[in-house]
Amino acid sequence: MTSRKLTLLLLAALVVIGGALWLSQQRSLPRDLGTETKLFDSLQGELNAIDSMTVSQSGERTTLQRSANGWQVAERGFAADQGKLRKFLIDFAGLRIAEKKTSLPAKYTELGIDDPSKPGASSTLVELRSGEKSLAAVILGKNAGGRGVFARKPGDAQGLLVEPSLSPSAKPADWLAHELVDIAAKDIVGLTVTQAGRTYRLRRPSTDSPHLAIVDLPKGRTTISDDATDQSARALEKLEMTDLAHRSDSSDFSPVDHARAELSDGTFVDIAGHSDNNRARITIDAGVVSGATDNPAAPSAETMRRLAGFVFDVPTWRYTSLFRPLEDMLKPAG
Repeated sequence: MTSRKLTLLLLAALVVIGGALWLSQQRSLPRDLGTETKLFDSLQGELNAIDSMTVSQSGERTTLQRSANGWQVAERGFAADQGKLRKFLIDFAGLRIAEKKTSLPAKYTELGIDDPSKPGASSTLVELRSGEKSLAAVILGKNAGGRGVFARKPGDAQGLLVEPSLSPSAKPADWLAHELVDIAAKDIVGLTVTQAGRTYRLRRPSTDSPHLAIVDLPKGRTTISDDATDQSARALEKLEMTDLAHRSDSSDFSPVDHARAELSDGTFVDIAGHSDNNRARITIDAGVVSGATDNPAAPSAETMRRLAGFVFDVPTWRYTSLFRPLEDMLKPAG
């Protein structure tokens, strides 16, 4: 064999090997169906028509319903987090198909897209409706390592990889509007606290005083610092709950602690609570001490109507900040 023939054979072999490598790489790449391949063709134009959304997973279910007062979490009878829901709906309507996956039911569990009604299933079914009409539904599965989420339309055998990645919760508490009240410490002129059967009062000595002072300080005792009462005064700043229940459904709730925060306009906020077994719950009510005027710092009448009739779960650290023992604010005796 001449050197020229040998060279040609080597070149041909390299071409064949290179082609085989290129094909194997292409087969391992996702099959990109284009960024404009929408999972739901017309849903983005129907967002304003959506009036309910259900999220269900293995026995858990959340129903969000739109009313004249905005979106509500039906299972709790309370306002939903409007911003969170709005973002989810926009992302959901914009879901794009990035790759086709398995259409074999036996493989669904690997992607987390099996029947979400099955006990122990990790998949999540999301459905959007307008009245009695179903606008869109999809089974969402496992996260694909930051590339998106595996999905499948109900009744369709074809598994998909879609983006962006969505992982909605089926727990009603996760969709609630969590903020209850937001009262700045500087707007509180007085605070009366009953904790463990003992009552004490905090009062702002003057309108420009930076801190509340303990009224009727026990004889011979002093506060641990000038700002010893600040933790109590800040307890109503951006106060959030983690879950709630109607008072009529909370027969096991027996408040033992009470606090009244008086605001500069004559309005007040009453908090009653109970804490045990790492669970803290409160109720919130409001009223007028005398001659109340418009005060942007005070919770609005609409806010208080929204909070009336419920028992709220709150973080234990928030609870203990409000219902502090008086001794925690005093230097040791002697």
